[in-house]
Amino acid sequence: MLERSFVLQPLCELLRFDILHPVTAESFHHHLAQLLASKSNETLQESSDLLQIVPVPRLELDHDKNPLKFDQLKYSRPALIMGILNVTPDSFSDAGANYNASAKEIETTALRLLDEGATILDIGGVSTRPGSIAPSEEEELRRVLPVVKIIRESENVRLSTCLISIDTFRAKVAEQCLNLGADIINDNSMGLHDPEIFDIVAKYGCPYVMNHTRGTPDTMSKLNNYEPNTNKDITEYMVDPLNPSFNVKNWDPQVANLINGISRELGLQMLKGFKRGIRKWQVILDPGIGFAKHLPQSLIVIKHASHFKKYSMMVNEHCDDDVEHFYLSFNGLASLLAPSRKNFLGRICDEPVPRDRVMSTGAAIMACVQQNADIVRVHDVKEMKKVVKVIDAIYKYIY
Repeated sequence: MLERSFVLQPLCELLRFDILHPVTAESFHHHLAQLLASKSNETLQESSDLLQIVPVPRLELDHDKNPLKFDQLKYSRPALIMGILNVTPDSFSDAGANYNASAKEIETTALRLLDEGATILDIGGVSTRPGSIAPSEEEELRRVLPVVKIIRESENVRLSTCLISIDTFRAKVAEQCLNLGADIINDNSMGLHDPEIFDIVAKYGCPYVMNHTRGTPDTMSKLNNYEPNTNKDITEYMVDPLNPSFNVKNWDPQVANLINGISRELGLQMLKGFKRGIRKWQVILDPGIGFAKHLPQSLIVIKHASHFKKYSMMVNEHCDDDVEHFYLSFNGLASLLAPSRKNFLGRICDEPVPRDRVMSTGAAIMACVQQNADIVRVHDVKEMKKVVKVIDAIYKYIY
């Protein structure tokens, strides 16, 4: 076992960093770090490189077509583009350009996003801009269901087979879209607004983006105070599989409180989802840039985004949150970052009109990919695809 990374690496995602091997009296995490730093013994395994796969049920019989494959140690895979296709009348970024669009217009827009480099199409029927009010469930369904149907039933094979994500917090919307052929649920409330969405994600086994937030779009701008952990039933760690001695003792408290606070809240929601049947391998982390975070906090999230994957927590049996006692590590989880056209960029660059924030978005996307984001969610796919290609070439030697 100690010489096989395909056994040891997943095991270390389940064990605290201080758990010792019964024979060597050395931690399993130290054994993994030593193994990864050494040359692979080809008599035992051809390579120590492992890919984490987020399963897509529609593609379970043809895994080669599943693009959700990530290298969470060496980051040797190119970052993926999630292209935004909003069908709201009050989108902050496009002023409702696709609202009530015809079937032909939807197909044209969706195909353009794919042609420009998107791997995933993210369809949204509810605006999440600060201060917005969500439409009724019936209205959201009226907006998004026809779009899913148009894309999935298109005569264009690239459209009919592409990955479709649904940006929603509602269980009913999620289920009806999954039944029509959607692949991914992008929950912008991490299960806070409609906990039954956990049941739907568990039932369908689909990829599940957990977007950190607090409150609602109408209230979240006031909920940006992040305190250190005061719950004695929760113990927090930062675990780096390649560097077991990694620590953040010298972090600025503002940074530590924010990164740990976001991670802790995501972790507790994740454990609630696990209790209702969700599996860890379904989850894609999104720290929620701009959601209950002011400008400096959004910058901190981007600057330190790689640390979210190092977060781990131990919840003991006395914790009063609706979770079972559990050790949870974010090691091995894919991450999604979404700074595209957001208000903090407009404030920095004096760009009040969202569609003018292409260059500033590009700068933010570069930082996100440098911080090991696996997926970036963007409006301007053509331009951001070029940005991602360059940053992948610089940091990952992919070109």
